[in-house]
Amino acid sequence: MNIGIAVDGKSLNSMVSEEFCGCNYLLVVTVNDHLFGEPSEIIRTIVIENENDNPEFNLALELVHHNCEAVITGVLQPSEFELIADSCITRYHGTGLQASIALEKMEKRELNMIRNLEGTSNCDDHYHKH
Repeated sequence: MNIGIAVDGKSLNSMVSEEFCGCNYLLVVTVNDHLFGEPSEIIRTIVIENENDNPEFNLALELVHHNCEAVITGVLQPSEFELIADSCITRYHGTGLQASIALEKMEKRELNMIRNLEGTSNCDDHYHKH
């Protein structure tokens, strides 16, 4: 399973960024599939630099390209939220946490999901598919 983490530095010791579009790097972390409650093993980490000065570069598309099932981040802009939500990528709020800690909390279901642009726990009907 691949998980994207928007971070300020190049490693899992870095802090999760406050904004997805403002992060310096996107980490794509591949973890082994495991049973709930068991710790997962990190198989590899890909570091993608955010090319803010390149209007054609889009980190949200990198999540899709790398088949990420989830992303840990901060605030999402409307266009990012739409692309990520439409791609069925689960969104988690991890601002203020070290990436490795945020990843552990996500696995334990201790991170809040980003269900809508406002960041509340209410589902936005537009992105709620049955």
